[in-house]
Amino acid sequence: MFEMKLRVGPADIDELGHLNNVRYVQWVQDVAVAHSSSLGLDWAAYEKMGGMFVLRRHEADYLRSIAEGTELTARTWLSNRRSVQVERHIEFLEAGQVVFRSLTRWVFIDRNAMRPARIPAPVVEAFASSYDGPAA
Repeated sequence: MFEMKLRVGPADIDELGHLNNVRYVQWVQDVAVAHSSSLGLDWAAYEKMGGMFVLRRHEADYLRSIAEGTELTARTWLSNRRSVQVERHIEFLEAGQVVFRSLTRWVFIDRNAMRPARIPAPVVEAFASSYDGPAA
């Protein structure tokens, strides 16, 4: 499982005075990219192998409103890997309590053909330790 810290700033707040839904989605992508990069799979690595992950499906559960100044811990792990896709779980926690959950399905594509492609062995190996979710 990968974790990173997030802080809700003034620009993250919407007209209702809480964290903007668009920001949640941006942070889901940011956490996924940070996790991948921490394993040596940054943009340059994906370009070198000629493929990348693209988002195919996104589900989100907003469990509680989040206010400006809130410190969040984002955590992510993977599940249900198949030949061309993987599911990513992301949770945002405030003071240890889950306040947001996301399940995204990512498909690996060949950049030249712009079609789904088998996830390369180096990517599978790099993410091998990322299939452990939080303790129940």
